[in-house]
Amino acid sequence: MTIEEFIEARIAEDEDIAAGAEQGPRRDWAEDYGREFLVVSRVEAGIPVCDVRSTAESQHIARHDPARELRSAAAWRRVMEFGAALISASQQIEFEDTVLLPIAAIWFGHPDYDRSWAADGGGSAI
Repeated sequence: MTIEEFIEARIAEDEDIAAGAEQGPRRDWAEDYGREFLVVSRVEAGIPVCDVRSTAESQHIARHDPARELRSAAAWRRVMEFGAALISASQQIEFEDTVLLPIAAIWFGHPDYDRSWAADGGGSAI
């Protein structure tokens, strides 16, 4: 898989997840902004066990609502298309190093991420 194919696949995955969440029952993702909330983390002996999520986590969730993620996917696609249209064969390596590698690092933990794309050549993201 090329780095371009990896990025396109991750954009499509993020877009699909966001589109599915946008179709769900929750409409106002900002309603819990800055509030603590409970989330079921596991079930023990048939009883749900909940963990408290912090206000920082609720702010993060609200900020990354499905509509924002769909806009982000569209923006990343434009970046990819624009870069591909501008570069020549001799500029491909520079484009990968300066643009594609940092974009791919967004999904560093994904199983399809090639560790050789990492900033240090195989160990960690940027």
